[in-house]
Amino acid sequence: MNLTICLSAAFLILSHAAFCMPIRGQVKAGNKGLSHVVITDGINFTQTDTKGNFLLDTDQEARFVYLLTPDGYVGDYRSGTPEFYLPLDPEKEDYIFQLTETGKRSHHILLAIADVQTKTDEQFQRFQTQSIPDLQEMIASYPPATPVTGISLGDIVWDHFEHFPVYKKEMARLKIPFYPVIGNHDHDKEILSDKASAHTYEKYFGPAYYAFQLGKVYCIVLDNILYEGNKKYTEALTEEQIQWVGQLLKYLPENAPILIATHSPFYYADRGIIPGGEELFGILKNHPVSLISGHTHLNSNHEIKPGIIEHNIGAICGTWWTADENRDGTPNGYDVFEITGSEIEWFYKSVGHERNWQFKVFPRGTVKEKPNSVIAKVWNWDKKWQVKWYEDGAAKGAMQRFNGYDPDYLEYVGRLKTEKYTQPQESFFYFEATPSEKAREIEIEVTDRFGHIFPRQKVVLLPDK
Repeated sequence: MNLTICLSAAFLILSHAAFCMPIRGQVKAGNKGLSHVVITDGINFTQTDTKGNFLLDTDQEARFVYLLTPDGYVGDYRSGTPEFYLPLDPEKEDYIFQLTETGKRSHHILLAIADVQTKTDEQFQRFQTQSIPDLQEMIASYPPATPVTGISLGDIVWDHFEHFPVYKKEMARLKIPFYPVIGNHDHDKEILSDKASAHTYEKYFGPAYYAFQLGKVYCIVLDNILYEGNKKYTEALTEEQIQWVGQLLKYLPENAPILIATHSPFYYADRGIIPGGEELFGILKNHPVSLISGHTHLNSNHEIKPGIIEHNIGAICGTWWTADENRDGTPNGYDVFEITGSEIEWFYKSVGHERNWQFKVFPRGTVKEKPNSVIAKVWNWDKKWQVKWYEDGAAKGAMQRFNGYDPDYLEYVGRLKTEKYTQPQESFFYFEATPSEKAREIEIEVTDRFGHIFPRQKVVLLPDK
């Protein structure tokens, strides 16, 4: 009996040794070791000691050792993306992370772009000559001491991996850390395994799920694309990632704000929350949670559960670089999150426009279903916004919201033959007001949830012909 137990215990110990690779390392900033930095291989965790040293038993399936980038520090990002990871090597035991100290700040800026998704050199040139200069201007608009970070929410390319290195070269021009997220088009369509199909992405960007800290906010990047090969995939979270988040939370302060970044949204109006989402939200129940995603080439801000708001961000490529807007009428652009302590404010930045350009007005007769109405398109609207109208200077109250199609995009697709996936998409952020017969001028005023009032837009009414 005792012999059996001893042999069983010995077998378990040997099995564990066979399936784990112990490694050691250090996290440094210059010559200073950094304490309490969280280290992981995507399954197991440890923390650095007072001198920045760590020991970690890595899983046999693990491909990287990496860290939760702590507040006030960043990995080298001169390549175009931060180096917060090191590939695991069976011949190597020592792993040294060198971070740069940036200083702790209470105010942070996060630029979130979705779906760069270039397939041709011409498409990449639009990103290079339109999007990059706009991002540069946005970065320069903040005081030099304000830390600005970026994140690209997947579909960095459109199955054309030769654009990965040129994308990184362009992001390096921004001179800020710009983190990546894996999208469905960042997988190798020739490979039928989810993990194996990410091999080229991992070569250029590292692990598909990880975390970094911006002040009091913890940003967690997850991969919610389960790739099946040949462009087929399921939108879901793996149990491995959910367990990883659960373990990570043990190292974070209670009630710390969490920002989850994925490629695909967690919520769809027609089918609800993706598999694994409810389980993830359950383990995050004690934390304020924001979600950011791309994938749909649409724009919305919805509270999908009490206390959980999802920002599904319009594509920076719009309708795959064919027009200047997404299928729902949202201009090509990106989200800007302004973080102060634990509080987060946000706005949508349209490429080629000032930050205060948050709506567009269409004159009476533009929408054939509403021939007598003036129409406003307010692409970043949510239920806490106000859209008011004035007739000849007199306040008329709130405009009426309706579901509709973008007049500009309808005109675009009416002129050209478009693919099925670029067909116009009905959206919820359109507003109407019907002026009186004697009205000479209409003004529209929009206020966002944070109380910012955007410049009024005016429509001069012309007599009917």
